[in-house]
Amino acid sequence: MPMQFLSKILITSTTRQPHVLSRTATNLIAVFSGDMLSKFLGALTTILLIRILSMQDYGLYTYFLAIMQFIPSCIGIGLNTSCTRYGSEYISRFNRAPTHLYGVNLQFQLLLYIIIVVFISIFSTSLSEHLIGSDRFSSAILIGGFASIGPIILQILSSIFQSSSEFTKYITLQNTRQAILLLATFILWLLYDLSFFTVSLTVLLLQLFLSIGLLMRLKSFFKFGEFTVRNLNTLLASGGLLSLYFSILSLLGQMDILIISRYRTTEELATYGVAFRYYSLFLTALSSIHVVLLPKLAKVEFSSHSIQLDFLRKWIKISSIFSIPILMLILLSNSILSTLNGNKYSGAVPLFKIFCIGLLISLLFSPIINLIIARKDYKFLVVTALIVLIINSFSNYYYVPKSGIMAACVISVTSHAILNLCGFVRVLTS
Repeated sequence: MPMQFLSKILITSTTRQPHVLSRTATNLIAVFSGDMLSKFLGALTTILLIRILSMQDYGLYTYFLAIMQFIPSCIGIGLNTSCTRYGSEYISRFNRAPTHLYGVNLQFQLLLYIIIVVFISIFSTSLSEHLIGSDRFSSAILIGGFASIGPIILQILSSIFQSSSEFTKYITLQNTRQAILLLATFILWLLYDLSFFTVSLTVLLLQLFLSIGLLMRLKSFFKFGEFTVRNLNTLLASGGLLSLYFSILSLLGQMDILIISRYRTTEELATYGVAFRYYSLFLTALSSIHVVLLPKLAKVEFSSHSIQLDFLRKWIKISSIFSIPILMLILLSNSILSTLNGNKYSGAVPLFKIFCIGLLISLLFSPIINLIIARKDYKFLVVTALIVLIINSFSNYYYVPKSGIMAACVISVTSHAILNLCGFVRVLTS
């Protein structure tokens, strides 16, 4: 199991605090196990939708997901990362949660959400026409914009659990969300003919009700009367650059969808969306590693450059073992995807094989970003991500209209590989 391998790395990297490291290993195993269950439930929902929705509807749903995930990424990931770091330090010093900062974080993100949704409500048709060349995706943009409120709140609550090391609650939240979506999709399939509108509206309402319900139960974590310039500056002090970095990263992750939507057919977008969805399901299993390592690597026992390098070398050495199962996944992808999807998405198979190469690269270098964040080297992250985004944008714009979705796939994997390799060199040399 990957977490057992990581446990070995953590324990052998340093022996000065064995109890702390043992607890870290336990948290990693617990989060990974819960995360795998969450991804399994998400995979079942994805398979169900791929087999039931028409290619036209799944193309719209792919764009809906892109918008729904892009907005929380731009608004919240950097701020929540900053809150996690600050909250972990604050709790360790004062033995209480920084409710003033959590309240400011929630109010600031909701304010940004309202501004974005008002803009999308007015200009959804114009956005679709200018970004894609027609108005056929205006409904996906509009519903995706409104639906982003659920993930925004759920990510804030997850960051609170993460900063206080309450990983059981973190896991429960992720699994509850996926279980509800799977159950609702199955019930809709039994009772109605599924379409883009029924599925997207269901996702919107379920995540909204879940997030508001949990927010009401956890309202003691938020102080809403302290939205001051000082507290906002505390939030933005490190979160500002991190927010910019993750916004660039989110845009980088959606550039392929944007260019395909504009210059290729909806059926090609659906095919690309299928391959990318399976890749994402495998890739996001690594999020359990980041959940535990983000607050951990910021602490003093990993502040030494030599310990960081030792950790990284052992991680790459042991995680390279997974090249064997990933190779098997590539070899068996024809049979696996045809069994899961049927024959209408046969074009997704070669794309998925290329994405598997990206999966291996991401696995090998997965601790890199956490190490750079722990060093507070935010400017390097922003500059590198911006350069890669520019290269990615021009490459997609030039090659995708001519060469299709295969070019988009290769460009996406190459871009993320460049990011990882640049970070690796930075950690080695700085």
